[in-house]
Amino acid sequence: MNKHLLLAKHNKAFHTKLTEAFPDDFYDWKSTVIFYTSYHYLHALADHWKVRIGENHSEIFSNINTRNHNRSMKLQKGAYDLYNALYETADIMG
Repeated sequence: MNKHLLLAKHNKAFHTKLTEAFPDDFYDWKSTVIFYTSYHYLHALADHWKVRIGENHSEIFSNINTRNHNRSMKLQKGAYDLYNALYETADIMG
C-alpha cells in the first residue's frame, strides 16, 4: 500500500481518538492533523496518477493551484480551495 495512504489513515485514526478523548479542546491540533491527513491523501492521489507535486508546501501549492496553467496536478478548483482552506485553518506556517 502507498506510504502516503498509510500515513493518511494513521492521521485520521489519531484525529478520531483525539476528538473522542477531548471533544471540546485542542482545536489547533485537530485542524493540523486534518490538514496533514489531506496532505497525505493528496500525495497518495499524485502517486496514483504518477504526478510529482513536490515535498514542501510551496511546491505543492504551485503544482496544484488551479490558477497555475503549468501545474503538474490538475485538481478541480473546489478541491484546491478546500485544501487551501485546511492549510489556512491549521495555520501551518504559524
